[in-house]
Amino acid sequence: MNRETLLTAALQVAHGKHYTQMTRDDVAAEAQCAPSLVSHYLGRMCDVRDAVVDLARKRGCLRLLHAAPVGGSRNSGRNGPVRSAQ
Repeated sequence: MNRETLLTAALQVAHGKHYTQMTRDDVAAEAQCAPSLVSHYLGRMCDVRDAVVDLARKRGCLRLLHAAPVGGSRNSGRNGPVRSAQ
């Protein structure tokens, strides 16, 4: 297992569900490895998502970045939706 293999698996997961919604377990299942290896090679999930965005740009998969996530807003984050200041 290596970083590139896991990033490719993460990109495949992002094609099936929005990259902001994918989990470490999703990536591990796609790569057929333990979730701890995802953490070891790719770091935190925010790092995984950033790496997937970079890889998608390099490979010209920009449509994947603009698709709305299922069941949520693109502005949803770890702490819930981003709210505008009033």
